[in-house]
Amino acid sequence: MDKKKFIQITSGEIASITHEMFFDYTDEIIRKSNPLHGERSFVLCILEQIAALLKRDSKDDKMIITHIQTLLRASLSHKEYHDFLNFMVPTKIAQYKDLDPISDIERYVLHELIQSNYHEYLLKSDFVSCCYTAMNAF
Repeated sequence: MDKKKFIQITSGEIASITHEMFFDYTDEIIRKSNPLHGERSFVLCILEQIAALLKRDSKDDKMIITHIQTLLRASLSHKEYHDFLNFMVPTKIAQYKDLDPISDIERYVLHELIQSNYHEYLLKSDFVSCCYTAMNAF
């Protein structure tokens, strides 16, 4: 009989991994990645923001959903990063737009993983809560 192996990651392991991804000053989250260093850094920046929001005692569901939706769009095409650049640094878009793009495989894996987090939120209601620890494990 074929036995499947499962990987178990504890919440302590998750906390130690995400501990240095950002600084949370209650009113502001400072991420380690600079989104202007390329599409990969842009995606990491969003992931750091989501991890910080999930780590807070009081969850801001609207902000988490907004960042998850941004990440979903980024997982579908380069357009999300180009739109970000066009908004933030329109005069320097040519300088940044082709830096460190994510590959099609990375884009696919990212899409599959973040989609599960998004669906976790879609199921949330007054009677059903989200498993924030599982979402952070992503």
